[in-house]
Amino acid sequence: MSHRNRLPDWGERLKLLVITERVKELGRDHLDVAEAALHGGCRAIQFRDKEIADRAFVEAARGIQERCLLHGALFFVNDRVDVAAVLDCGVHLGLTWRPSWTAVSTWGSTTSTWGWLGMSWGRE
Repeated sequence: MSHRNRLPDWGERLKLLVITERVKELGRDHLDVAEAALHGGCRAIQFRDKEIADRAFVEAARGIQERCLLHGALFFVNDRVDVAAVLDCGVHLGLTWRPSWTAVSTWGSTTSTWGWLGMSWGRE
């Protein structure tokens, strides 16, 4: 089941959004944070990590996405349009990302289906 099957109630699910963070000092990784949030009732998870390698990013994203699907939660990645296209999930683009038309072009060229795109607006 892809995220598109859940879009009619996306506003309700986004009332509480958890952005994962790996906290080595606390012994928690992204999956631990996502699991705790989902068990606590969160229905939207954003996976964000700007330091790990591409393969590790995709593996972590896939693991979180699987948990989100089990809990009926929305899942999206931060800034990684390429990963969103491969995993068929949403993507959030921050203020410093390329123009949205570039994201749409990238996403459209890597997949035959469309997910959803969120962007931050405001001052840098």
